[in-house]
Amino acid sequence: GLVRIEASGAVTLRGLISANGGDASYDGLTSGGAGGAIYVACQTFGGDATALIRVNGGNAMTAGLGGGGGGGRIAVNYTAVAASHAVRFSSAPATNTWSAPDPHNRWFAQPRPGTLWLPDAQLLGATLDGAQFPGAVNIVGLTNWAPASLTVSNAVVGFGEHSVTLGVTNDILVEAGGVLGIGAFGAGSNCLL
Repeated sequence: GLVRIEASGAVTLRGLISANGGDASYDGLTSGGAGGAIYVACQTFGGDATALIRVNGGNAMTAGLGGGGGGGRIAVNYTAVAASHAVRFSSAPATNTWSAPDPHNRWFAQPRPGTLWLPDAQLLGATLDGAQFPGAVNIVGLTNWAPASLTVSNAVVGFGEHSVTLGVTNDILVEAGGVLGIGAFGAGSNCLL
């Protein structure tokens, strides 16, 4: 599915925009669908904590037999961010997929998080957590971000550009349930903390 919103003024979200992939509907070797795409373009972007934009992958019917869908694509192209900007984002891969990663045959088939494209870091804070990113997300569009400190808690957050620079001045804390990925996915090209 595809959702496209273009506004000349403000976009304020207080609900759900979803383009999730469908779950497999046949018990066998069928797989879940990949997440769709959501594009929002506006002058000012904002919303409260009830707002969620999601493009999660669909589940396989039976874990171990079919693959799950990968996360989809979200792009939010704004000029300014409203004073209230607690919108949540998720481009998580399926949770019901191959029963175990097989390093010889299935590692490449594991579903991956989708992407969240942002023009800048205005929507990001010193804490990236499960409240803002309830599934998993791979942030693209940013090649350089320098927060004073960074905490990742109960969220899977990646910065997926090949040449991304994350210049944290003070401490980086990856708490329980947190995963921080840096760099595009590929053999030897990313780092997970």
